[in-house]
Amino acid sequence: MPAPRRHRRFAAALSLVLALAAFPLGTLASHDFLDVPDSNIFHNDISALAAAGVTTGCGGGNFCPSAFVTREQMAAFMNRLGNLDGEVGHFVCLGRDMPPMGSDGTYSWAGNARLVESGTPLYFTCPVHVPDGATVTALQAKVSDDTGTGSITCIMQRHPTDSASYAEMANIGPSSDGGLAVLVTTAIGEPVIDNAAYGYEVYCGFDGTAAGALLKLFAISVEYTVSGLPVI
Repeated sequence: MPAPRRHRRFAAALSLVLALAAFPLGTLASHDFLDVPDSNIFHNDISALAAAGVTTGCGGGNFCPSAFVTREQMAAFMNRLGNLDGEVGHFVCLGRDMPPMGSDGTYSWAGNARLVESGTPLYFTCPVHVPDGATVTALQAKVSDDTGTGSITCIMQRHPTDSASYAEMANIGPSSDGGLAVLVTTAIGEPVIDNAAYGYEVYCGFDGTAAGALLKLFAISVEYTVSGLPVI
């Protein structure tokens, strides 16, 4: 006997929600659609779907965020999401959005860059949210180092949800004098994400020997691959 219509609608909606949750926050560029400004709370989710080719909007450069989705449109979304199996995703934290650990030293940000303004070492953190079961393939950081003596090091780590202990997964740095650079490593320990058992974060440490605009952190990026949609 077929399920009642309201149950079928609920199951379809739940499938779409779970599928979208598997591909979060992959794009942090300026807005892709005229009616989805950066201030929209769903901006990053919509940008991620646009970047992955799941949606091209409703025409005229718009996304029509408040419009209803028909069953045939939902089928197209689901089909395109299913074809993302094995695709590469990125979780990005901008330097300006990474809060400091502790209160030693002074700091500021200019544009997207986090700056250190005293001789005291500082660490800046970013909680990492990557789909469950994804495999982390690289850790990258965009930095600028003109100090001659200072440096930046970024570490990705995980911690059990019931413990304060940490295990290092990846380490990049220290940066070296020479201006703008991208630090990167593909050496990842325990790369498969298990959100039920662990929390994940990246922290970037400034050694604090130089001040102001000589040492900048622009962004960190966690690259990962996803194998299939979640089982419902």
